[in-house]
Amino acid sequence: MILPDQRTLLLLLALLLAFWLLTRVHTRESAPPPRRTPVTINELGRCVFEVATGHDFVGYRGLFLAGAEARTVLGDAAEVYLDRRTREFLERAMTALQALIPAGSHYEGIVVGDDGQATI
Repeated sequence: MILPDQRTLLLLLALLLAFWLLTRVHTRESAPPPRRTPVTINELGRCVFEVATGHDFVGYRGLFLAGAEARTVLGDAAEVYLDRRTREFLERAMTALQALIPAGSHYEGIVVGDDGQATI
């Protein structure tokens, strides 16, 4: 037989478990997606193509260097790079990229020309 004190304890335990589960679900929903880190030029081309055709702005933004990375890689030029990397600038760049990809396209590879220009 369950005593009143045990019922109270059981109810309190059930409430704590429910609150804990709610915080776990909320934390999982608010976590950002993992950042893509392409290693080869072909992987980078595939990532750019996928985020552009999928209209994934967060993924597109993730392909660019972040603050600490930019300072490590670019040194003094990092500040200029980071100042240009605004949301508006990246949205315009992504829209321009999407306009260059015909509807129904699929990724086959990337070619880098002698001038350094990459063609997907």
